[in-house]
Amino acid sequence: MIKKLLACFMLLFGIACSSNSSSETNEALSSEGNPYISSTIEELINDILGSGDKTIRGFDLGDSISTVKMYENLEQFEETDELLGYTFEISELEIVDVLYLHDSTDIIKEVQLDIYLNSDSTSNKMIEAFSTHFTQKYGKPVSEKEAQNTWSINSMDKVTIEDITSKLDRGLQVRFKRTF
Repeated sequence: MIKKLLACFMLLFGIACSSNSSSETNEALSSEGNPYISSTIEELINDILGSGDKTIRGFDLGDSISTVKMYENLEQFEETDELLGYTFEISELEIVDVLYLHDSTDIIKEVQLDIYLNSDSTSNKMIEAFSTHFTQKYGKPVSEKEAQNTWSINSMDKVTIEDITSKLDRGLQVRFKRTF
């Protein structure tokens, strides 16, 4: 696993060195090529995930959706009986949608982050940065697939990263999900 991580970071280092992009996100994702996340990348990840002791953006799976309504400070764009959606921009034309999925008792059962990016290379760099972040925080992934990796947060909660790049959109999806 360490050899795979080292190989990935060497590839990431090569891409970062050969890139001439001026996008804020690309600058933030320029890595020194080592298995540690630079402070700039960590800051971007903290902007997306939130910081602190909670699982995601100041909340834990199992919290009340009314708590999210009270404290989430992003722009709300959707609310249904099962979903509460917020959005924010991380750089020009690159956005993050945060979807809080809840059950009929208004308990958060899943938080989905849809991160839309400008290029395939930025998307790949973000996937690597999130993978490193989650490996440092939660340990080795419990499931590794080409397009999706899963980490165990605790006995009930998992986090998954999936590449959602298609012909129309580029980016990734990060899902925090409670499994019963």
